Amino acid sequence: MLRVISNFSALKVASYTTGVRAFSVGNVSLLQTKNQNGKSSAAKKPATKKTTKAAAPKRPKKTKTPTKKELTEALIKEPKKFAPQTYALFVKEMSKDKALYSGRVTELARICSEKWSSMGESEKAKYHKEAEKLKAEHETYLRQWWSTVDPDLVALENQRRRRQQGSKARLMKDPFAPKRPATPFMLYVKEYVAKNKNTQDGQGIDSMQKLVKSASEEWNHMTATDKAAFNKAAEIEKTRYKQDMDKYRKSHAA
Repeated sequence: MLRVISNFSALKVASYTTGVRAFSVGNVSLLQTKNQNGKSSAAKKPATKKTTKAAAPKRPKKTKTPTKKELTEALIKEPKKFAPQTYALFVKEMSKDKALYSGRVTELARICSEKWSSMGESEKAKYHKEAEKLKAEHETYLRQWWSTVDPDLVALENQRRRRQQGSKARLMKDPFAPKRPATPFMLYVKEYVAKNKNTQDGQGIDSMQKLVKSASEEWNHMTATDKAAFNKAAEIEKTRYKQDMDKYRKSHAA
């Protein structure tokens, strides 16, 4: 059904269909629909798909900071480095006699010092003998312990000690491992100190430091020809150290 609407000059043609009414206003077309209740509503625009953003990369987990307990508790129990000394064995025996002192440590130390000074070498002999025996047994135990301990665990324990104590940390070190080779400079300092330690300027700790300083100054003014002998000796030290370490590793691997 088509009807011309004369009251509105802008609306030229209105067309009716079932549930749909269209208006044309100039160059603009409007479309309205009727819902079930008879009310007209504007047609919905088709839904557009939302673009999903790419997931952000996961941040790497931060390194766990060691707790106070982890820093204070040792990862490995290190054996004592030395066996009891002669005088320590004597003091231990004297401390068993409670009648000698009233229980104060200072009093015991005074009594033991006076008693030890008055003893002859024959009386001290049994303590020397006992100390030598304990020293040999302890060395055997230490060699066995260091030959079976896990070196990686020792490295972790040293790392823990560095974190806790810094440069003052006392690190675990195998006393039976071959000593590292000396550098040419250290060989020269050793020779220089040996020549001058008995002089008037070579007595005492301060004088020893002065000797090392003087050796360092002379080393800096030496020519390559003068240093050749020390360089050769250092190379021999390196070769010796490598051979000793190979034997040491084989003995521990067995």
